[in-house]
Amino acid sequence: MIEDSVVGLQQSGGGKGGAVNGPFRVTVPSVDVDWVGFTAPLDETDEETRFVIVPFNTNSVADVRHVVLNDPFDDDERNGRPPFTYGSPVNPTITLHWEANNDLGLVHDKKAIKNGIRINARTVALPLDFNVHPLRIAHNFKIYTKGLADDDGVESVDTICGRVVNLDFDVDANYDGNIDELDEPLEENPGGIVCVNTNNLTPIKLTLEPVDLPGNITLRATMGANSIRLWRNANRTGPVGLNEVWTQATMPPALYVEGINNSTTPRDVELTLTYDENKQGANNPLFKCNEKSG
Repeated sequence: MIEDSVVGLQQSGGGKGGAVNGPFRVTVPSVDVDWVGFTAPLDETDEETRFVIVPFNTNSVADVRHVVLNDPFDDDERNGRPPFTYGSPVNPTITLHWEANNDLGLVHDKKAIKNGIRINARTVALPLDFNVHPLRIAHNFKIYTKGLADDDGVESVDTICGRVVNLDFDVDANYDGNIDELDEPLEENPGGIVCVNTNNLTPIKLTLEPVDLPGNITLRATMGANSIRLWRNANRTGPVGLNEVWTQATMPPALYVEGINNSTTPRDVELTLTYDENKQGANNPLFKCNEKSG
């Protein structure tokens, strides 16, 4: 917001100009939407090229991504700015959109939000937090907010980006001889069974979608690394080391687990599959997702 006074022109005959019509103000429309985790002023720089990973297949609360709609910080006494005595503050109507109408939904206060919702900044307490709920796999999507239009019809716009990634790691957890969606809620408890001293290795299935993802995939034993071996083939050929790093093109679609030492307690072996788009040396959880199976 800009405040100033209108100063009259010099009058003929040596008269002095003076302030006319009192002070004026001009609102510069402003909107701001951010990923929670990237709300600092310096985070605005790479906002439209930064893709936060939204896990498609997860039961972990820690994997839920949040966006925040911030105060538009115009001429507004709500934020402790000096009062402007010549009229009430401007509180723009903000609209919130996402270019992935069938791919995700936003939820605020346990209620689904309509794409394009109009929010009156005067009547709500900003900032507003929204959960991002993926509905289907999407390589890229945008969430953006629009503010007031100026006299030329140009609206203020702020945009953030993300992608919905399906990382899935499946085992026959209900012991019916098949790996399918019925195993999903059982993968961590009770988990799969791996036998020792047998030729029947336990298959596990690895999935990463959509195609052409740029990150790396790693399979680690987060518990019980000394109790198992991994193979590419059911006949114990093609050994696979734990902590091997793959691209999407080199990731095997399936592996076979051999038991080499008996468990001492139930579920004391845990495998974690990780997809990671962090730059080398970085470890931001917003650029990765994990899937576990025991």
